This record gives sequence, structure tokens and C-alpha cells, in this order.
Amino acid sequence: MAPSHEFSSILVSKFVLILFLEEARKLANATINNYLKYLKAVMNYAVDELELMASTPKIKMLRENERELFLEPEQVKRLLRFLDPLRADLVEFALNVGQRNTNVRLLRWDQLTQGLDFIRYKGSETKNGRSEEHTSELQSPCNLVCRLLLEK
Repeated sequence: MAPSHEFSSILVSKFVLILFLEEARKLANATINNYLKYLKAVMNYAVDELELMASTPKIKMLRENERELFLEPEQVKRLLRFLDPLRADLVEFALNVGQRNTNVRLLRWDQLTQGLDFIRYKGSETKNGRSEEHTSELQSPCNLVCRLLLEK
């Protein structure tokens, strides 16, 4: 099939129209953006792999609400009391290191410096996948958690 920009425009228009008419009133902008992200991936596949189109149309993402949630120190203490020791350590570590959930859960010992004062992520291990290394300093509560885990 010959590449056709018209084909992609019609497809995108229909998809967006269906989303808007059937679902948009019920869905948050973040949910719609998630669908649009997958649509972009399909369109890129159609261009790059299937060569059905010459290029992908521009798809504008919707503005999302900014989410800011902060736990007060007393709330953190109450939360930690309800968790088993392993989960309490994980939550305390995550709150102090300020990394993404996935980075904390999948942290390996070889990513910690010898003094347990820094975490080093290769570019491929970060969400954006950039080539440069990313380093995060570990504050004293995180150092203590790491040392306690090493002693077990």
C-alpha cells in the first residue's frame, strides 16, 4: 500500500472523535493522554515498520492536572507503624531517596557506591533512557536502612 498522509489523518480524526463522543465526559485528561500515547505508538509502527504512511500526524496531548501530595512527618510515622518491617524499610527508603517507585523496587547493590552514600543509575535504567549516568545522593536515613539490610 502506498504511503498516505490522508489515511493517517482520517484514522486519527476518527479515533479522537470516538474518544470524545463516547468517553471524554467520563475520563480524566490523563486517561485520554494515555490512549493518545498508545495511538502515537501505533502510528509510529505504521510509518516505521509497515510503511503504510509517509509520516505521522501531530497529536496534541491534553493538559493534565498537576498532582502534588505531601505527607507530613506525623503521617509518615503512622503509616510506618502499620507496615511489616520489610515494607516499612522500603517506604522509608523511598520517601527519603525521592526516586521513582520502579527505581527503588528494582535497586541493586551494585548501583550503590561503596560508602552507601550515592546511587548510580545507567542511562538505560532511568525512565527517560538517556545515555548519561544519573547519580542520587543518599541521605542518612537511607544509609542506615542499607547498612541494616547488609547486616541481615
